[in-house]
Amino acid sequence: MTSRKDIKSVVIVGGGTAGWISACHLAKKLNARTPKIQVMLVESPNIPTIGVGEGTVPMLRETLKYFGIREDDFIRRCDVTFKQSVKFIDWNEPNSGEYYHHLFDYPYFKDFTSTWLNKSLSDRGRYADLVSVQGHLIDAGYGPKAMTQPQYRGAMHYAYHLDAAKFTKLLTEFGVERLGVKHLLAEVIDTKIDAQGNILEL
Repeated sequence: MTSRKDIKSVVIVGGGTAGWISACHLAKKLNARTPKIQVMLVESPNIPTIGVGEGTVPMLRETLKYFGIREDDFIRRCDVTFKQSVKFIDWNEPNSGEYYHHLFDYPYFKDFTSTWLNKSLSDRGRYADLVSVQGHLIDAGYGPKAMTQPQYRGAMHYAYHLDAAKFTKLLTEFGVERLGVKHLLAEVIDTKIDAQGNILEL
């Protein structure tokens, strides 16, 4: 079995947001130790990143902050908008207008649930509004933070919508220039595998 001390490099096959977030995480963690472990990302020069809008979850804020990427740079470069929730309209029945609203702010729980359940359907109101103010802010068109608030902090918890191709470009530049990720444009055509199924070579 290979020990951790024997590992000199880690290879990630495939780019995009998933590949580059993985590469940046590993480079940030491993390069803080000695001896350093080289992180390399291999991606095909012939398969472009799909330039779609991509939704995220609030943990991405902690991820970008950990990497050392400024939030204002990220917002400007990746056409970012804030995302405060996921709203599943017609959750139980098509065209019913009912929905499940998953807010990103931490709910304020007390002994509300049993009281809410014991009310009639017409008197209940929305459960999300009982445990959080975020739904009201969304309905009123308010964002989760003000321009004067610090990087990655806001009045409410939030995530982002972004341009995936631009985000990949930002992560690529940051990973290579700031975290020392080696970037190789090539296509993997074969692998060498040992008896246990471990990949020995690409």
